[in-house]
Amino acid sequence: MALASVRNGHRISAAGTVGWMALTAMMLQAGTACAAPVRYTVNASKSKLLLHAQEAGLVSATRTLAAGDFSGTVDFDRNTMLPTAMSMRVKTASIKSVDNLSASDRAMIDRHVQDDALEAGKFPIISYQSSRVVAKKTAAGQYDVRVIGILTLHGVSQTLVLHPTATIFGGTLRAKGSFSITQTPFKITLLSLMGGAISVADPVSFDYDMVVQK
Repeated sequence: MALASVRNGHRISAAGTVGWMALTAMMLQAGTACAAPVRYTVNASKSKLLLHAQEAGLVSATRTLAAGDFSGTVDFDRNTMLPTAMSMRVKTASIKSVDNLSASDRAMIDRHVQDDALEAGKFPIISYQSSRVVAKKTAAGQYDVRVIGILTLHGVSQTLVLHPTATIFGGTLRAKGSFSITQTPFKITLLSLMGGAISVADPVSFDYDMVVQK
């Protein structure tokens, strides 16, 4: 005797129920596939990531370093083409001085930053992974974006909120902005040179100009 159930006043056999469930599952899978995000990647050759540190003591100056090796992705909602997720990875050893100094002075700064502060050999990657992205349209192709995510630096993970402005044109997104962090929460030893005669302040700032393309 075949089993049957009643749905909306109509008797449905067990075989019919199974078929209906299978069709529903197929439709859900198809919808999920259609909703898959569109992924863009960072074009590092057209992008910039700069770090600024304030030096005090015998000489008061702002030292600027640049990341030379980084990668990243931005996911877009397939229907709205608004950004929904982003990630970045920076090779720690690629962060080097770009100041107008002698080659020996830049090499000294790089050595202290890599070996004493960032410990690049122990922590080779700096990463950022978003947990939420909200984009607000301000004009045609222009957006104010709020990104909440986790920055992992020197083996320590902390929440970091970014507020880039973004321009989307064709297959290219350009995001620009800045942010600041303090080093001590990431267990970074503040640089101190010449017996403390020259020291680096705890807060450091970053500027970024990212070009992201299909």
